[in-house]
Amino acid sequence: MASSHQKDINLLLIGKTGNGKSALGNSILRTVLFVSTSSTTSVTTSIAEAHTDFNGRRINVVDGPGVGDTRVDNELATVLVLEAMNEAIRSSPNGYNALLLVVRFGRFSNEDKDTVDFLKKLFGVESVKQNCILVITHGDEFESEESGEGFEEWCAAQQGVFQELLQECHHRAVLFNNKTKDKSTQDRQLKALIEMVDQLDNVYTDEHFSKAIPGRIHLMIEARRPIISYETSFEIQKITEKLERLHFNGNPANRTKNLDEIFMEALELQDLLDAQDAQTGLLENEKTEVKILLNEITSKYTL
Repeated sequence: MASSHQKDINLLLIGKTGNGKSALGNSILRTVLFVSTSSTTSVTTSIAEAHTDFNGRRINVVDGPGVGDTRVDNELATVLVLEAMNEAIRSSPNGYNALLLVVRFGRFSNEDKDTVDFLKKLFGVESVKQNCILVITHGDEFESEESGEGFEEWCAAQQGVFQELLQECHHRAVLFNNKTKDKSTQDRQLKALIEMVDQLDNVYTDEHFSKAIPGRIHLMIEARRPIISYETSFEIQKITEKLERLHFNGNPANRTKNLDEIFMEALELQDLLDAQDAQTGLLENEKTEVKILLNEITSKYTL
């Protein structure tokens, strides 16, 4: 646990590409230092760092990579995010006083839920509950609504997966208008965020990140699965064709020897899949296909 009276505050910005993560960083810094875009194509493939002083305290801000980069394939995007988050953890040896999970007002889609699930695997299943503050951006859109309800009332009225997210992070949520030029509004929302960080009083450290390694392995296997599935099907097809050629053209004298070679090839494929699966269970379908192939090869010995 960290002291709520410590001077420095370390913040890591995380969230889906296009939700206003970098713009939030600029609002906290009260100057434009991070590249910001409303596009769903990520600008951030590495981290950016900056700091500011506010009410006698140093605020260190790290802008993490946006999750959901549409410019690159899934495997490469996952690698880029994991590498950048590793860099983010190394850049703050004292840990982070809060992980700021950035969500856009009025838009919590299935893709946003997938992003949260991705981040929980990346940082640990307890990270949202213990270390996250939900920052709702595009506060100007909230202010323009004519419902007359306050932000806390609005949060209480939400349903479905967004309400579940609010409950998981113990209703630690703040509203940010990143477009406002009004200094009093800028200071007020930053003060509210700092107060919530102090109340959280729970630092995310390198130790927490290390404990989440199995989750990151899971993410990499998920990202690679389409390629693994394709390669497995290709190898199964090759082995099946060898079996068929053996059936029609095989020399009876060499049949057992050739079957042994084909069987060993299938076993090697099975061992490769076991290694790639890393006990995650993500490749069970592919492993089942290889088992069926092994049974088919075994049946040929009795013919």
